[in-house]
Amino acid sequence: MELGGFGGLGFSFVGTWLDELIVDSGIDPAGPTDGVIDCAGFYGNQCGTPNPKWRHTARINWTHPDGYGISARWRHFGSVDVDDLSADPDLVGPNTQPGHATLGAQNYFDLTFTARIGDHYAFRLGVNNILDRDPPTTGSQNCPPGPCNGNTWSQVYDAIGRYIFAGVTLDF
Repeated sequence: MELGGFGGLGFSFVGTWLDELIVDSGIDPAGPTDGVIDCAGFYGNQCGTPNPKWRHTARINWTHPDGYGISARWRHFGSVDVDDLSADPDLVGPNTQPGHATLGAQNYFDLTFTARIGDHYAFRLGVNNILDRDPPTTGSQNCPPGPCNGNTWSQVYDAIGRYIFAGVTLDF
């Protein structure tokens, strides 16, 4: 959206609602259960990576006509429960320890400054996870080796913490 002589304002929002995530547990269907589990909203040894029912990324940015600007991003991941707590009989298990039943909702905020100088140079400087939020952790009994590392899920949550980045783009 143009703001006259004040530049332009932009907004984007991408949200995902996970209604169900059906997985075949491999349990013999001739038994008392069907072997099919719904991992939406769960994580752990059977469901693996945290699968929050809601997650989103929102961004707002402003760019001045002279070529400099600022952008703020909000990354949100909804809470998830350990799969042992599901009412599904294929997921029920005795592994949950107190304090590890839920990975709470996580919010990360990022800030980026940009500057376009001339026709050939674009500079950017930013900070991701500006509030230095730690990722949620769980006990090793709910953290299968491989996808879970350091008692957290680094492919979902920001395990690095706050970090600063810079970049230059040269257009020829």
